Amino acid sequence: MNSNETKVTIGKKSNDDERLGSLIDSATLMNDKLMTMVFDENIPATKLLIDVILNRDIEVITTKAQWDIQSSTPEGHNIRLDIYAKEANVEDLGDGSHIIYVNGAYRGNDPLGRLMQDLNNQGTEGFNYKVYRQ
Repeated sequence: MNSNETKVTIGKKSNDDERLGSLIDSATLMNDKLMTMVFDENIPATKLLIDVILNRDIEVITTKAQWDIQSSTPEGHNIRLDIYAKEANVEDLGDGSHIIYVNGAYRGNDPLGRLMQDLNNQGTEGFNYKVYRQ
């Protein structure tokens, strides 16, 4: 085969296809790359996540996954937020920021437990929440 020819395989998966399929099947929403793809600018997925964690109904107006915030001072620290969401109609309490830690190993029989099951689920089957099946 010379440099101008392209090899095409029909009807048979290549090793790269099999490796990619295997990676996708083993990934969870806790994986940074997959989380970024699923939650970045995805208001329904982000809204469900925040509603369940905060145990209240909020209106998410914008969302950004894996958002880097650079320090404004040389001695400051940079941070990366897994998910940044802006809520509508919030009373300003200081800067309005919240950092929330959730036990990703929790698997209780309640909305938070089902959410943690979904975030740790491998593959595309067995999700509790429809928005994460897609």
